[in-house]
Amino acid sequence: MAGAERQLAEHHDLYPLSELYRGTGLPCPWCRRVPPDDLPEECRLLLVHMRGMTTTLARRYRQRIDLRVIRQAQSGDTLTRCITLRLSSNGRPVLLAGARIWLRRLSASAQKAVVAGQEPFGAILVADRVAHRCQPQEYLEVVADSFIATELGLERGERVYARRSAVMATSGVLAEVLELMAERSMGILGDG
Repeated sequence: MAGAERQLAEHHDLYPLSELYRGTGLPCPWCRRVPPDDLPEECRLLLVHMRGMTTTLARRYRQRIDLRVIRQAQSGDTLTRCITLRLSSNGRPVLLAGARIWLRRLSASAQKAVVAGQEPFGAILVADRVAHRCQPQEYLEVVADSFIATELGLERGERVYARRSAVMATSGVLAEVLELMAERSMGILGDG
């Protein structure tokens, strides 16, 4: 099904991160859907809501959140990328995400900022004064493969937890996002 409005349920469980896996030839790691109440408490507090993750993490850690783009590809007005969000104080990764962003639904300045890959998507939306919300679609438990483990500073085989959501504004779906985090890195306040 073509277009931004395709249903998230029609994709691989790890969509849109699965799109980036497809480009590497690596198999997607094992995952299963879980009800939000089954998430570990700290992960549930950070994943089960309708707010953007950049502001949620900045509040949780009481500091700026930085972006590191791992891979990014643009096709027409669609940008697909894999990123980590990191604590500004020490560079520690606190979230790994795959996103498909519909650039045409953003202002010219926001489009330019997203493509430049210097600031988190949520920070760009806030700076551009775009009223938005995240509409969670489902929650997942994922077994970290070598890619996820490396990017989040974990051991291969550790459990990570994810939410798939649509970032919504009055102009429609701005992005589809899969955000993954590990319970053991949630207790770190970024001091060391």
